[in-house]
Amino acid sequence: MKSKKFIIIAIIIIIIGSIYPIYYIIKKNQKTENKYYYYELKNNSITLLSNGKIVNFYNCDNECSVYENYFENGKILLKENDKIYLYDLVKGAKLSSDYENVYFIKDEENVVKYLLVKNGQYYGIINMSGSVTVNLNYKELGKIDGTNVINLSVKDDYITALSDNLYGLISLTNGKGVIDFQYENITIENNKIIAKESGKWYLIGKDNRKIIKTGYDELIPLTENNIVRENNSIYLIDEQGNIISEKLVLNKNEIIEKYEDEILQIVNEETAKRAKYIYDKESNKFTKTK
Repeated sequence: MKSKKFIIIAIIIIIIGSIYPIYYIIKKNQKTENKYYYYELKNNSITLLSNGKIVNFYNCDNECSVYENYFENGKILLKENDKIYLYDLVKGAKLSSDYENVYFIKDEENVVKYLLVKNGQYYGIINMSGSVTVNLNYKELGKIDGTNVINLSVKDDYITALSDNLYGLISLTNGKGVIDFQYENITIENNKIIAKESGKWYLIGKDNRKIIKTGYDELIPLTENNIVRENNSIYLIDEQGNIISEKLVLNKNEIIEKYEDEILQIVNEETAKRAKYIYDKESNKFTKTK
């Protein structure tokens, strides 16, 4: 009887002994993930700290700075000798190659998910582990807006790309083709894709299907509906291509400059004069403002 109790107690001790290391590892990882990191840069030496304690440090070989103040979870973008690279201060490891220019690819929550990188005339994409996801083969990827990149969708995993003077869509994660290079231009706005073909703009899907069969001289995709120009007339159409507003007739050389918050701004390309119109949903009319 005593031997049975001894065996049971021994089994319980073994089980507890095996569970505790696993529990300890999980807790240790959780603490690591929840650490609040910050850094200090002095005399080209970067010190990583957490809760007032030094975690790690890195000495640049030459004069260095933090590129666009990017620092996230211990990862930092450093600029040294006019070259920019991604470095992991926690692991003490250089993550990426050196690049001449770097731009941020952010998701809908404004979180940096990828980096658009450039060497010479060519652009590529790396992820936040420093791995290349799109080779530096393109003279244009997305559209650069300051230090950020637009004309893409992180959620849907595509970005516009230019190859042999034609535009298509490729994947951010692996560079594979989404839409073949066949268009004169492609713009992504309000989660919609518009493509220019034979001088006309079309609303298309990720499957390259024309959502609206008609092409327009100009097409601006809105959150709801779309504003278009055909010859000298501007009007709103719905997602099926039906006209839902009265037409506004433009003067010679006038084009759409922008449309925001139901305010339409027209610019004369010759004189640079601008005119604003407010769209009234109830009357479906554009009214010129002073």
